[in-house]
Formats: sequence, C-alpha cells, structure tokens
Amino acid sequence: MCKVGGEIYNIYERPPKSDLRCDNDGGQLEQRPDDREEIVGPRLQAYERQTEPLWRITAGWDACTGERREKRRRSEAASA
Repeated sequence: MCKVGGEIYNIYERPPKSDLRCDNDGGQLEQRPDDREEIVGPRLQAYERQTEPLWRITAGWDACTGERREKRRRSEAASA
C-alpha cells in the first residue's frame, strides 16, 4: 500500500512496477500490518468454522445433527 496516496497493490493480481515505489505518485510502499500469513490464517480458519453451519443448511444438511436431510416434495411439505 502506498504511504502517500493509499494506492493498493497485490503481488499476484496487481503488482507495482517497482517493489518499493507507487506507480502513481512514487510514494513508498508498505505492507499492511494485518496482511501477513500469521494474521490472515487464523482469520480464515475462524471464518470457515463460523460459516460451516450455513453451508450445511444451504446444501441440505441438518445443522443440529450433521446429517443430510431428505428432500420432501412440495405436496408433502404442504400437508405436514
């Protein structure tokens, strides 16, 4: 990230032309403190842990039992 203008770069998708300077204003580039593997890794693990129940629900899994729900026909669901 550029210290001067705040321009954001990405080493994979949008790398700067120079490793140390912003393409727009020549400002010094720095890595954000929260943009490191030891910070991002635990955040991604927490996200996966917290959203897994939602994935199970949308994929037809019972979030309480962890078992696959049987798909019921619309007519069966209406009479239940």
